[in-house]
Amino acid sequence: MRHPAYPFILFTPLHLCVLFLILNIITVAAYAKDKPHYGNTVAIAVKRIVDGDTFRVNIPNYPAIIGYDIPVRIDGIDAPEIRRAKCPQEKELGIKAMDKLAELLSKGRHIWLVHMRRDSFFRIRATVFMDTTNVGAELIKKGLAVPESKKDFDWCSYTLEDSENNQSSRPIHHDDVMRI
Repeated sequence: MRHPAYPFILFTPLHLCVLFLILNIITVAAYAKDKPHYGNTVAIAVKRIVDGDTFRVNIPNYPAIIGYDIPVRIDGIDAPEIRRAKCPQEKELGIKAMDKLAELLSKGRHIWLVHMRRDSFFRIRATVFMDTTNVGAELIKKGLAVPESKKDFDWCSYTLEDSENNQSSRPIHHDDVMRI
């Protein structure tokens, strides 16, 4: 409906200001929700598995300083520690998580690093897919990792039998991980 004072103009200056403000709020909210990332890429070779949520890769067509033997931290998950384990059970679960990560990364043809960004240790943080499998979600599904929001999970009270036998006693259900 046209404004009576502006018969030839579809929007009044007030309407335009409100529209501009709404668009700015939506844009700011969208960028604030996600941290900046540096795109997606494919890694060609896994050099080494560091622990249950970190591995080292070679990335083709990147300069050697950032693409050769570079550590990648799986974004959104936290696996049991191996080197800084608080108890023998956590270390044992950490080794099992590391073995599962090695198995997952060796199954497919392409390791996709999605929404890459840097963390405080100069690692690449990314959502990791092996072909079409979300590696982080798979580790959570197997009971070998928790969503990063549950970082203080007590792995010492969680046993190997829990992760192997009883799906209902997983620390966090795999659907808690956002899918991209």
